[in-house]
Amino acid sequence: MGGKMNNQDEILLEIKNLVQRLVDRFELVHRDEIRLAKERAEQSMGDKNSTKRRIYELIDGKRGVVEIAKLLKTSQPNVSIHIKDLLEAGLVSAQDERGRRIYRKKWEV
Repeated sequence: MGGKMNNQDEILLEIKNLVQRLVDRFELVHRDEIRLAKERAEQSMGDKNSTKRRIYELIDGKRGVVEIAKLLKTSQPNVSIHIKDLLEAGLVSAQDERGRRIYRKKWEV
């Protein structure tokens, strides 16, 4: 049984090799997409003392705009503008809970 491969075995081996190459390629592309997304996110956050970065650091899946504004001693519209940018950048998701909008991080930047 060990010597020659029949035609069906050769075809299965070719399929296996093709699938492995596709998986390898997908992983490379996916890894690059994640890296680029994180780089864009980092650029959009500004320096470590920026309001947007401080807002992002306070987003924990429990707070809404009002709570974040109070913690930062800034206006609710100011926080809302920055959160809108974070949502558009794909860094944050929003969920309505008991009549208020809560924000969660999608990426750790």
